[in-house]
Amino acid sequence: MRKVTFSVIFEVESRLRAQRDEIVARIRDSLCNAEGSEVPSWFHSLAKGPDAADTALFDEAAFSFYEHDLSSLRDIDAALKRIDFGLSGTCVECGEAIPAERMLAVPTTSTCVACQQLIEGKRPKHVANIA
Repeated sequence: MRKVTFSVIFEVESRLRAQRDEIVARIRDSLCNAEGSEVPSWFHSLAKGPDAADTALFDEAAFSFYEHDLSSLRDIDAALKRIDFGLSGTCVECGEAIPAERMLAVPTTSTCVACQQLIEGKRPKHVANIA
């Protein structure tokens, strides 16, 4: 199990930014195809970040169409904020280090494997306390 190093953080950040750019481009392209050649005005705030975007501007059908992408953008932006604050690689539940392999496999992760298993109900609490 490798520790999270600056090079791992750099790799994770690069992957997150590439994923974010890909999702924003996919939404933009979809909107251009649906709306004609111009994207709606709310898209420009989305490109700046989900904090700036007002998802209330979506009608219900449009929101459900983009819901997965918007959820992914929120996860990516949360992971980028953890990097900015120096918290990437630390489990938000228990404070233990998240292995580099997990960070590279799931760049948006905020939990170690043990805590994620507890969250998903796949690990009994008494086993977690022993470990």
